[in-house]
Amino acid sequence: MHGHKRTLGATITADSPWFIMPADAKDHARLISLDALEGMEMSYPVISAACKRELQAIRRQLAK
Repeated sequence: MHGHKRTLGATITADSPWFIMPADAKDHARLISLDALEGMEMSYPVISAACKRELQAIRRQLAK
């Protein structure tokens, strides 16, 4: 098995699929991307108040 096939086979999951896009047909690639994204049922993660406070503290530190 070639290296790229091993990599894909070892890393593809139902939660993080790989999509092969045609590099020479940008319009088709965009349509494929839109179809893939619409079927993923994505949502923002829910975080606790404590986690949110921690992230805000980190943001303040990074802004300094």
